[in-house]
Amino acid sequence: MRHFIKNFFILLIAGWCTSFAQNNILNAYNGNFASGLDYWRFFEVPTSLGSTATVIDTDLAQGATKAILVKYVPPKSTLQDRALDNWSANVGVAPSQKYTASVQAMTTSADTVKIRLTFGFFDNGKNVITQVGLDSTLTSSYQTFSVSDTSPSNAVTCWVAFRLVDGKGNLAAGTMIVDNAQILGPNAASQTDTTYPANPPLDSGYTQVNRSTLTNKIMCGYQGWFAAPSDPINRGWYHYELGNTFTPGNCDIDFWPDMSEMGSDEKYAAPGFVTQSGAQAYVFSDQNRTTVFRHFQWMADYGIDGVFIQRFATEVMNNGPGLRQFNNVLANCIAGAHKYGRTFAVMYDLSGMQAGQWQEVLADFRTQIVNNKILQDSCYLHHNGKPVVAVWGIGFNDGRLYTLTECLQLIDSLKSNPQYGGNTVMIGVPTGWRTLNNDALNNDTLTTIALQADIISPWFVGRFSDSSSIPIFANTNVEPDNNWCKTNKKDYLPVVFAGSSWHNSHPTYPLNQIPRLGGNFLWTQYYNFIRVGATMLYQAMFDEMNEGTQIIKCTNDPPVGASSFVTYEGLPSDQYLWLVGQGDRMLNKQIPLSSNLPSRVTAVSKQETVLPGGFKLMQNYPNPFNPTTIINYSVPKSCLVTIKVYDVMGRVIGTLVNAEKSAGNYSVQFSAQGGSASGGNENQLASGIYFYRMQAGDFIATKKLILLK
Repeated sequence: MRHFIKNFFILLIAGWCTSFAQNNILNAYNGNFASGLDYWRFFEVPTSLGSTATVIDTDLAQGATKAILVKYVPPKSTLQDRALDNWSANVGVAPSQKYTASVQAMTTSADTVKIRLTFGFFDNGKNVITQVGLDSTLTSSYQTFSVSDTSPSNAVTCWVAFRLVDGKGNLAAGTMIVDNAQILGPNAASQTDTTYPANPPLDSGYTQVNRSTLTNKIMCGYQGWFAAPSDPINRGWYHYELGNTFTPGNCDIDFWPDMSEMGSDEKYAAPGFVTQSGAQAYVFSDQNRTTVFRHFQWMADYGIDGVFIQRFATEVMNNGPGLRQFNNVLANCIAGAHKYGRTFAVMYDLSGMQAGQWQEVLADFRTQIVNNKILQDSCYLHHNGKPVVAVWGIGFNDGRLYTLTECLQLIDSLKSNPQYGGNTVMIGVPTGWRTLNNDALNNDTLTTIALQADIISPWFVGRFSDSSSIPIFANTNVEPDNNWCKTNKKDYLPVVFAGSSWHNSHPTYPLNQIPRLGGNFLWTQYYNFIRVGATMLYQAMFDEMNEGTQIIKCTNDPPVGASSFVTYEGLPSDQYLWLVGQGDRMLNKQIPLSSNLPSRVTAVSKQETVLPGGFKLMQNYPNPFNPTTIINYSVPKSCLVTIKVYDVMGRVIGTLVNAEKSAGNYSVQFSAQGGSASGGNENQLASGIYFYRMQAGDFIATKKLILLK
């Protein structure tokens, strides 16, 4: 960085000035070096010359507790650059605003040397837009050096760097002590701010899952990446589109979501997509809080413990729309967990990350997770007394540019850093992580990382494709993996998946490449993995319709045309939510360990085999409906149960249940044509809003249903 923008405003002040009225936006980024080199990097290219940067607690500026001593060795002809900077800190800025970067610095060198202070701005792609600089002579006592510039209109982050140069402006040998770095100016643009509003109270009829352990839990991966035009972040189509277009033939999903129970405010019309009947097809957005709440209600209704919320490194490391999107999803999920008594944890997916960017992931963890006290949230998942933080994508042999050494540094920081460490770290690794073959790098550092981590979670999606191969896989992979973890005092979290299909995004792969077999494929994994000792499971994935592993409600009536879609083979759209709940019960020994797919009793007023943990009244399905709909409810003990339907005037339309019920899960049908219960007459019920109310002892719950003719 030898050339500088010419027209900049320079301040050189002897002594430390505290008269600036603007915010110091480095306050959250260790600008005073109180946490050593956190958020800062020292680099030298090439790295073999031997210069160093160390934390010291002597020779400090006034009021400081730490400083950084940089010792530069004599440069060689091969030297390209070296500096102390916060390039990876992602310090957010507002566009078109004045900022001033400053630092206190001194030297212990006998020769005359200068500090080169460089200050610049990045765009959303982390490209340098502008930079300004100042070379100033250092003395044996602290001085303050400052440069100012106005952020360009497309600026989203900034950085500051310190170099040592001679009188001719060449990189020089010598010492430099820096302290109390500041960047003064307004806070980052509000579009990237995230507000975590007060969390809603636990809904009546729902109970909180145990958040203190991962043992005996099935946790789902939650991508949360679907977005649509006009949703709360207005980023456009995201993860529905292919080639920046979402139209028939340009589609990134292989299943279509069941939108029948979602409100009009949750439906986003998919351009050009129509069903067999010619009806407009709709999709959802994870940016819509109502929809995320619905997802968490499904988890609670079907007995799913919670989710690992994905945080994609390439999205969140820049202060742009990706950060805003996934902060918004995180806020929605936290609120959903509170409302329906679920648990959650953060998982960083490193896929697509470049070499050297692990520090940017760590910076996001500090600024977005730690600083917002996400780990202290009462719904956050803990294990062995510490919050669980997951890092996925370590050790795969698919050409990733980041190194195992960088992964080891990231894991060590999450576990051991005195400021933000102390976490239980889960790592997502390839199937061959233990034997260092097949899909894994043949590198002993992967074993070192596994020994450093607390929970090992190997990725099994696509590693087997039919039910008959699963028992063998469990014996040859899952059981030896689990034994290794027991020997080395690690927990083991194997991945299960319902099936897989990604034909629309990868047309060379067949549609429905790994069939679900009516749920037998997933259930065979549950049975065999538990059989060989698994005590916790990772369900891939809650919502990923792109690779066809999702368990959310998907329709059997998808759009027709240039894009083809897989269905749930005529099974109810909630079949896999229900099946995961059954797997959780088998894991917890609430039902016997069995290789037989459990039968689902859906007849009116028939009890399922698994006893519920509390009273529950579910949302009717479908909703809106015409002419019939199903209402599910749960009773944990024998009692008198009544369910009645009312119109908006409070008049009783029909009594669906009025009987003594033993503990169990039940379904009842309501029909505008009379139905199985005394539900009225079609001629008497007009289209409109109705309410159904359940009373069982002290439990009372009311929900809304809509008849739409």
